[in-house]
Amino acid sequence: MVSLSTHSAPGTSVVKVTANDPDAGENGRVTYRTLPEGGSNLFTLNKDTGVISLSRSLHGKTNTVISMVISAEDGGGLTAPVNARVNVSVVAGSMASPVFEQGQYFFTVSEDVLRGTAVGVVRAGTKS
Repeated sequence: MVSLSTHSAPGTSVVKVTANDPDAGENGRVTYRTLPEGGSNLFTLNKDTGVISLSRSLHGKTNTVISMVISAEDGGGLTAPVNARVNVSVVAGSMASPVFEQGQYFFTVSEDVLRGTAVGVVRAGTKS
């Protein structure tokens, strides 16, 4: 879940989704798309970078949660077996920007792990 202020301006980067493919070259290039069942005209998704940006004003959307479903595909045409769901919580007023506790997080996942298994935790908080 990502929180976004109603004061946020169109063009604001909201969050970046990332999928990795171990293939080299063109087959390892990942592109992203918003699925019809989980899209919103309030946001745009950069198909090459995975960055989701605000495309319209959030005026009148206070205390709502907007969901998006993102799919990833590699250069060889293979689609990720699990889609990403991004939930954006719209809050009133201005907010302090969150800061991750670590600059990078690394998790190791077995290839036969069951769907829905937690693989790690990332934490973020606001600066005082």
